[in-house]
This record gives sequence, C-alpha cells and structure tokens, in this order.
Amino acid sequence: MTRPSPITKRFLAIVIGAFVIYSANFRELGLTDTLPATLLPVSILRHGDFTLDEFGELLQKGSYDGMTSLTRAVEWTSAIRDVDGRLRSSYPVGAALLATPVYALPVAFGWLDDFEDYRITAKVSASSMVALSAGFLFLALTRVCSLGAATVLAAAYAFGTSAWTVASQALWQHGPAMLCLALALWLALRLGERESKADAALLSAALAMALLCRPQNAAGAAAIGVFALVRRPRCWPFLLAPAALLLSWQLWYNSRVYHDLRGGYPATIVSEAHAFRGYTADTVMSMPLGRGLLGLLISPGKGLLVYTPAMLLPLIALPILAVRRPRSLAPYLVFWVVASLVLHAKSRLWWGGTSYGPRYLLELLLPLTFAVGMVWPGLHVAVKILFGVAVAFGIFAQIVGALTWECGWHITPRWLDLALDRLWDWRDPEVLRCTQVLVREGPKRPEFGPLAH
Repeated sequence: MTRPSPITKRFLAIVIGAFVIYSANFRELGLTDTLPATLLPVSILRHGDFTLDEFGELLQKGSYDGMTSLTRAVEWTSAIRDVDGRLRSSYPVGAALLATPVYALPVAFGWLDDFEDYRITAKVSASSMVALSAGFLFLALTRVCSLGAATVLAAAYAFGTSAWTVASQALWQHGPAMLCLALALWLALRLGERESKADAALLSAALAMALLCRPQNAAGAAAIGVFALVRRPRCWPFLLAPAALLLSWQLWYNSRVYHDLRGGYPATIVSEAHAFRGYTADTVMSMPLGRGLLGLLISPGKGLLVYTPAMLLPLIALPILAVRRPRSLAPYLVFWVVASLVLHAKSRLWWGGTSYGPRYLLELLLPLTFAVGMVWPGLHVAVKILFGVAVAFGIFAQIVGALTWECGWHITPRWLDLALDRLWDWRDPEVLRCTQVLVREGPKRPEFGPLAH
C-alpha cells in the first residue's frame, strides 16, 4: 500500500482541521440572503427544479430571531419572491447546486424536519467547501513557495480572514465560489507544468461554476482562464467548451425564469430593504471610486485591512511583482484584484449588509494570499515577523466573530443599514464591540448539538 505524500497529508490536515474549527461553535451565522441556497438543494434533490413553493409553510413558521417570520424577512429583502406564480430565489443557483451532495443523505433519510435542520445542513455544506478551498489554495501555494510556508499561508487564509467568520458559517454565495476559484487556481498552475485535457476541462467547469455562484467573480475567472490559455493554447477547446455550455445554460435560465439576462439581482436593489435609497440596478453602480475604495479597505466597520491587516502586504507587493515578473501569474492577479476592488467600490451598497466583516471581498482573499506565497522567499525576516503579527490579529478578530456574532453592533445604537455613518465610527468598531461582549458575557451558546439551549 502506497503511503500518502507529505503534500497529501498536509492537504488533508488543513481541510479536516479547518472543517472542525469552522464547526466548533455549533452555530449557523446566516442572514436572510443565505436562505434561498439553504433551501434550494432540497428542491433540486426532490423535484429536480429551482422553485421554493414547497417551503411556504416553513417560511411562515421559521424565524432567525424568534420575532419576524422568514416570510416577512424574504419579502423585505426580495431574497425569495414570486416570479410568474412560483417562489424563486433572487440569487444565482450555483451555491445550491454545489451544496446538493451534502444534502443528499439528509433528504434521503428524511432528517430535514424543521428550520434548524436545514440550517445545520447548510452550515456543514459551507464549512466543507471553505475548508476545501483552503486545501486547494495550499496545493497552489506549494507551486511557488516551500511546503512549510504554503502550510502557514493556507492556515492564515483559513483562520485569519473572513473565510472563517462569514463564508464557512452559512451558505452564502461566496464559500462555494471560493472553492471553485481555489480549485481553478491550482489546476491552472498544474496545467502550466504539464499539458492535460482533463485538467483544462475541469478548470473551465470550475471557473464557470464560480460565476454561477456569483457573477461578480468575472474578473477572477477571466484572470485564471486567460493565464491558462496563454500557457496552454493548444488546450483551448477544453478550456472554453465546458464554461461556454454552463454559462449558456445560466443565461437561458435567467431569460426564461426572470425575463432578464442579469437574473434576479435587480429585484434585490429595489426591495423594501433598499427602496428608500432610490437606486436601481443601473444607478446603484455610481459610488465615487475613491470613497468606495476607502470604505472597502479601511472603514472601521467593514474595511478589509481592519479585520485582516495582513492583506496590506500583498496589496503593496503584488503590483511590484507584476512589473518584475511580467510572464508570471502576478499580472493576472493584479487584474483580478484591481477589477474586483473597482467593481465593489462603485457599488452604493459597498458595505455588503450586516454580516461580520468585509463580506464582498471574500474571494479576493485567494489571490492576495497566493501573492504572499509568490513573494515569501524573498521577504526580509522583519517583514515576515510583521506579517505574522498581522495574521495573529486577524485570527483574534475571527475568533471574536465566530464566538459572539451577532454581538449587537449592527443593531444598536441604530440599525447599521439605516445609519451608514456608523461604518466610520472609530470609537465603536464591530471588532471592539464584539470583544467587549465576549469579555463581559462569554461566547454565545451553541444552537445545535448537546449543549444547545
């Protein structure tokens, strides 16, 4: 019997370790926006469709807070809405498709009785996919740095970023997309080392699925896809065909179901939750770029560099690396990062709601962490120490979020979505408030398992 290689052992250790830690709080930190993907896998397995009609009674009874019914919550946000007489998700169906294998056993054995059962299964799905994304990022990192450095950086991604406190804690669109992009990144690097039609086809499908989860990943998919095409031009049919088929299906589905190639997204912009702002799907992308970038990066309420200060290193180093090594992956990563930052900075809804930390930039954690691996061998020891300190703070911030969210910050003194000035209040940032709650009250009790209240 062949013994597993050191890389395989570490891959398994990262994936299993991340899954265990993600699950250890025995809570699902979801919001109304995660509800469609939480329910849709059951419809896919039972009926082979993407309608949510069978959950009308559950939506009336279920609740996140014990006060507002799920029906009222989804009406407020338009996360689930009536389209031509059928209940539909306003969000893409890719996340639900990728979660379906995890739901197969609970559906087959009839374990999904109440809303809590759905939440548990969604949490397992999300945690599994984000843990796997850390594993595939590790495999990609082994192509550019030592085994030890790849392990440390994959752990920094898994435990020192919002991959833990947001993507792994509920079935957002992000976690499944992060898995697809991490897998694609690894496959693109491996394809550059050896030509493989199978790798090219799987890479193409993974990139398309990242878009079926979240169309905002177009820059990342383009960056990885073009890199692979440049490296292996003879594989172009296998790099293009699977993605073309999947994306053609998505456009057909959007047109047939929503009568709009953009899908159901426009309805969320004009929902009750946002209608008072006066934006439409066409006007919401009008934020002044500078203000949006400052918010995304340094806002005390949602800034990437506040929750994950270690990401300052790749933001500085990656453009330099792209200039010095123009034939490497670095220029493609620069495009991915810059295009994604601009896209989200232009949104009038740049803060991404009331989840813990910078949710909209979750997928950018992949190219930024990988960029650290690219520059790691040449970094001065002092820079490595400072990076380690920043990672330690990021881990602390994620522990606080996993143990205390929601700690009350987005509710008091005023509801965050209605009081955006709070995003810039340095006297009361979310990390500080939740830390104070943790010290004063301890962790929130589990919602699932033997210790649940």
